[in-house]
Amino acid sequence: MYHFSRRDFLRATGLSGASIALIGCQPATNAPAATEAKALNSESAAESAELFSWPTDLPSIKGQEIVYPGWGGPFDDVVQESVNTLFEEKTGCKAKFVPGPDTAKLEEMIRNNAVEWDLWTAGPDFPPTIFANPNPTFESIDYSIVKAGAIPADQQFERMVTTDGYSLGLVYRTDKFAGSPPQSWADVWDVKRFPGPRSLPRRAADLLDIATMASGRSVDDAAFYPVDIDAALAKIKQIQSNVTKFWSGGDEPMQLLLNGEVDIAAVWLSRVFTPISEGAPIGFTWNQGIYRLGGYCIVKGGKHVNACQQYLSWRCKPEVQALISNKVSVGYSNPATSQHIDKDRVAKIPTSPDNIKVQLQSNSQFWLDNEPKAEAALASALGI
Repeated sequence: MYHFSRRDFLRATGLSGASIALIGCQPATNAPAATEAKALNSESAAESAELFSWPTDLPSIKGQEIVYPGWGGPFDDVVQESVNTLFEEKTGCKAKFVPGPDTAKLEEMIRNNAVEWDLWTAGPDFPPTIFANPNPTFESIDYSIVKAGAIPADQQFERMVTTDGYSLGLVYRTDKFAGSPPQSWADVWDVKRFPGPRSLPRRAADLLDIATMASGRSVDDAAFYPVDIDAALAKIKQIQSNVTKFWSGGDEPMQLLLNGEVDIAAVWLSRVFTPISEGAPIGFTWNQGIYRLGGYCIVKGGKHVNACQQYLSWRCKPEVQALISNKVSVGYSNPATSQHIDKDRVAKIPTSPDNIKVQLQSNSQFWLDNEPKAEAALASALGI
């Protein structure tokens, strides 16, 4: 289903590895031009008005409100303040976050026919079963409304719209490894050259991909998948005694690093730039990062399905995706977004050519088919 290679990404953009590549609204009566011009300061007011144009032939969704769970933090702040504010200005429909995704709560809502959320945030922390087509938890995406034609076909799913992406990468304390920090997962496994406590993800898909790279498999290796689960588990056992915590929450590893509880960790790289800018002794590498997709699903039984389809179309617009990537270090799904990225942001975005080419493009279909088995094997073999 999904295995979008870095070659495909660069081909889709028509760019070389040296060039730029490749989430309380204001009242709907506010004039959008100032907000738009400020958000994309490289565009003229006229260009911005055209970029942020919205079809007039769609059913009115004025007065509706789309509610969906978010992770909190800078990403949600940018989406709410820029993306959702502009959407309300264009359509009269509000969109707002509520506290974080909870699968048990989602299932309970649907089971009791008491759906409170209109959208589901399909972030990279969730198992790739979210990509499964026959999933009855979510509505089918109406691609006659959701204009996602520019997004690569293998990122267009029946029940999910891909809007962004995230990289899981190697992060370390610079005060512990001055001059010669770890630059690969093999280095993380080398506890003699790079001593100190570690933190790695508990999720099998992440941990086994990392262990496979630590074993020497290149991110460009066409035979990376299928992952040899038994070999990866054996590799993890080699380092298990040096891992202080196998984390489950995306904010945990950075906090462990900042607190000095660990010296090396696998971290969602969108979380590293703020601490670095504030002077924290944190360093990282894009090398052997794992790039995973993020997006949204429409919850079955919600009251605003048409409004959600329109909102997801809005989130596919390249200038809208640029509002996010110009502020927060996440990738974008529409290759045309590259035209709106500020030059000083390129190095901080996972889908920029120099960054994406050294990362592993996680194969969601493999993990869709194999993660339950891998999770069981991980729990049995390592007791975690």
